[in-house]
Amino acid sequence: MTALSRDPSCLKDLAWRMDIPPDAVEAVVDRLVERGHRLVSRSMVIIVDTEEGHRYVFVPRTGRVQLRISYLVPKDDRPDEAKKLFEALTRSLEALPAPP
Repeated sequence: MTALSRDPSCLKDLAWRMDIPPDAVEAVVDRLVERGHRLVSRSMVIIVDTEEGHRYVFVPRTGRVQLRISYLVPKDDRPDEAKKLFEALTRSLEALPAPP
């Protein structure tokens, strides 16, 4: 897993990224949905929305995850919101059983 970083395509701190093992994507998505997040799409990319209006976008083939912060969050608070999403995703990943 890589650390959280701001996505270079975003100048307003709305998009952040990280990478997880590609073989863990489906299980992490399932864990997030179990915790009350809403599955929006499951195709070439998997999209999961949070109750707060944030979005996880997973690329299963590569393990890339984009964290999209709601535009309603004030700009100064966006890095902290990204850290919260990152930590929730990290907890979901850590809760998975170890591979055999």
